[in-house]
Amino acid sequence: MSSCNSVNQSFLFRQNAEYIEHLYQKYLKNPASVDSGWITFFQEYYRNECEHHIVVTNKSELNYNNFSCKLASNNGVGSAISSTTNKLDDLDSNKQLIKLKQLQIQQLIAVYRANGHLCAKLDPLNLQEPKTKEQAHLSLNYFGLSEFDLDKNFHFTPHENFAQVSNLRTLISQLEQIYCGNIAVEFNHLTDRDEIDWLYDQLEQVSLNLNDNIDRKLLLKNLISITGFEEFLHTKFVGAKRFSIQGAEASIAAVIAAIEQAIDYCIKEVVIGMAHRGRLVTLAEVAKKPHYAIISEFMNEVHINDKNISGDVKYHMGYSGVYTGKNNNIKISLTPNPSHLEAVNSVVAGKVRAKQDDLKDIERKQVMGILIHGDAAFSGQGVVAESLLLSALKSYTAGGILHYIINNQIGFTANTDEIYPGQYTTEVAKTIKAPIFHVNGDDPESVLKVTAVAMAYRQKFAKDVVIDIICYRKYGHNEGDEPMFTQASMYNVIKNKVSVTELYAQNLDNQKFILESDYQDMKNQFKNFLNEQFELAKTYQPTLPLNDNNNTYQTAEINSEEYGKILTGVKKEILLALNHKLCTIPSEFAVHSRLKKILSDRLNKVATNEQVDWATAEQLAFASLLIEKIPIRLTGQDAIRGTFSHRHAVLYSQLNQSNYIPLNNLSSDQAYFQVANSPLSEYAVLGFEYGYSLVNSMQLVIWEAQFGDFANGAQIIFDQFISSAETKWQMKSNIVLLLPHGYEGQGPEHSSARIERYLQLAVNNNIQVVYPTTPASFFHLLRRQIIGKIFKPLIVMSPKSLLRHKLVLSSLTDLGPQSYFQAIIDEIDPSIQGKIKKVIICSGKLFYDLYEFRNKNKITNVAIIRIEQYFPFPTDSLSTILSKYSVCDEIIWCQEEPQNMGAWTFIKPYLEDIIDKAKKHIKLKYIGRDSASAPAVGYNNLHNKQQQELIRCAFSIDIGERT
Repeated sequence: MSSCNSVNQSFLFRQNAEYIEHLYQKYLKNPASVDSGWITFFQEYYRNECEHHIVVTNKSELNYNNFSCKLASNNGVGSAISSTTNKLDDLDSNKQLIKLKQLQIQQLIAVYRANGHLCAKLDPLNLQEPKTKEQAHLSLNYFGLSEFDLDKNFHFTPHENFAQVSNLRTLISQLEQIYCGNIAVEFNHLTDRDEIDWLYDQLEQVSLNLNDNIDRKLLLKNLISITGFEEFLHTKFVGAKRFSIQGAEASIAAVIAAIEQAIDYCIKEVVIGMAHRGRLVTLAEVAKKPHYAIISEFMNEVHINDKNISGDVKYHMGYSGVYTGKNNNIKISLTPNPSHLEAVNSVVAGKVRAKQDDLKDIERKQVMGILIHGDAAFSGQGVVAESLLLSALKSYTAGGILHYIINNQIGFTANTDEIYPGQYTTEVAKTIKAPIFHVNGDDPESVLKVTAVAMAYRQKFAKDVVIDIICYRKYGHNEGDEPMFTQASMYNVIKNKVSVTELYAQNLDNQKFILESDYQDMKNQFKNFLNEQFELAKTYQPTLPLNDNNNTYQTAEINSEEYGKILTGVKKEILLALNHKLCTIPSEFAVHSRLKKILSDRLNKVATNEQVDWATAEQLAFASLLIEKIPIRLTGQDAIRGTFSHRHAVLYSQLNQSNYIPLNNLSSDQAYFQVANSPLSEYAVLGFEYGYSLVNSMQLVIWEAQFGDFANGAQIIFDQFISSAETKWQMKSNIVLLLPHGYEGQGPEHSSARIERYLQLAVNNNIQVVYPTTPASFFHLLRRQIIGKIFKPLIVMSPKSLLRHKLVLSSLTDLGPQSYFQAIIDEIDPSIQGKIKKVIICSGKLFYDLYEFRNKNKITNVAIIRIEQYFPFPTDSLSTILSKYSVCDEIIWCQEEPQNMGAWTFIKPYLEDIIDKAKKHIKLKYIGRDSASAPAVGYNNLHNKQQQELIRCAFSIDIGERT
């Protein structure tokens, strides 16, 4: 090279960077030792170093995503910025070198931000080796830099967050402290520039000072309480299951810190969901359940004299208490959870959202949720992904949930490479663009530092954030488990580990924050406290509810006869006025022409003929509750329009993006009607709505399945919460499930809502299961759910073809004053008189098939009775009705479903008992499809043949009888 022009053309390539640096060092020692062209270049460069102080203000220049592909190339940074050189050809060479250095430093910062986590020291067991700088593309030569650059003073500002940094060595030291220490971050999947810049600012500007805000003595005190309670239980109740948090104590200390910060943010309540690990100490130290109450459960002295209360194991229980912080108090609600890991996630989100809605907290700042996960469950359970999805949707967001992962690097007996791919369990959180922090669980101050940033992010952006605490599990999956069978190497390390509490105490002692004697005094004080609690536990007897110290609880016996006759009718003039408002659309609103006709027909049918179809009955039930100040929330797949295009709760303009909701335009002081299409999820969505229903019993919360059989995707929520939460945890819900059911030739799916599953779980007044056949029945059911004030989940086998069936109409009188839901509907045809030889008992859509067949064939000696409510079963009402048919010698139970499905096995004992008590020789027979593994056939002609056969058999004494 003999001229500066040759330098201009080649100096930006990485393979030449070290050569240029070598020449520059030679020039500094002896200018005559280099070519004259280089002498001129270096003279100009040195002169201008003091004149050009370049400050980066456009933070997007540091977005590693813009350069990642180029950085991976063989030419490294030189290649990445080579396109810049063409724009600099007309500048002096010294300016080019300054710009080069600046860009090289920018790239170094960007790659540390993106890849620093690969080199972080996250594993307290040191079993997982961090990547080297070379592997993480953090070595100097990757950026065209060398050791010669380390101690040179910058004559430009590399980035405004590092304005005080004077040289490369200091910059790298700070970057490694921030991104490669005990904290690691993943933000590259985020797409919002404001969020990204804010997060990096927090880490690079704020976090260096966060340690000054940590109350170290309080942190140590909390760690002592957490470890101390676990050790106390371990020694007092040897071998008892408690799913210890030992090895991950910092996670609970972090939750406490988050709650302290929630108080500072003026949050009124925190709702927590977690699995079993660490639950007992969370109950005690966070939710403030008395220690003696927890200890008493280990003593096996708890006695609840209530047949409707089963209780649950101690590490599933929830509790609502008040946490007293440094600056104020805050309500804590730890939600009960079954062994089905992560099932509680969307339940917590629903509770938080409902509490926010009750407070009219549209910014979602007054109530927040915290979820504590296990590493194996977070990556393995599909409900995690479903719940995360909900958090990003308008109708389901709870304003950001703080997620902690207790990452003990094992899933029961499975190693990490068996439970999730790659380096982290947190990949699923990237789908919602949640910031992800990884932190070493043996460094509690770092855990609290990350918590502070996460809480600030939640409050500012109202989005979820994930903190992955890498820790370990001191014992096996439970205290009776032997982990050495499967993880000998890991547990050989763990058995020699000093607890995080001891480590932190030693650290504070070394830094002269406390003395060893202070630490021992704190431990002894807590030990004495626990001994006092142990004595109190010996005589403690719990009161109901077991999970709440703020409320009283009484089990409610549903007397089906009295409950069924609660007056739920509405005055005719009110119904007419409501229907007029529901069917009248603002003149300027461009509604679809077909919908306009539907609304016009509905208006006329009610106003002129006083007839109400199913969709109208639903709308009138909703409207009448809304004007009585009862809020309503209705969600489900396609719930706004309705799967069968019958609801149209929201009308959409045909000209623009506007819409009109008639149910929110009834009166100025009505309650609010929420309606939303859910994502294609059942598990998380039903969990969310169940959680929502727990908060305010005087609101109507409805989840509608697209088809009834889709509810099996949410079976865990029904089994573990809806049907059993009251008996286990005294949690009351009045949620309504609408499950479209009926055999109409649609095949094995979309025919059955699996009614037998719900009936199998119906006992001890836990739920209501109904199969209404008239619009009036449905109207009264919806209103009774609120007016009845006996708060039980309502499972409705809802219609499909009956939505438009010519016979499925009710009169306004059926909805009027003095009317109520009828659990049993007796024979309705006055021409059926004389000697009744047979009574057919049935439910649902099948009634209309039987009714039409009987009329067509002029059969007059067979009565048809409808069961509208299966559970609680209306035994007395049915006995009274059947007593009218004294000469009847045969009772038929007729159903569409196969014999091993439907209601037969449930209803048979009730019918046999009624017949037995009547002391009459009456035959009880089953008519329906034969037992089958699939709910229905897939061929329409075969369906029709089966349907016709069972109807004929129901009316025939000689053909097709089944006993």
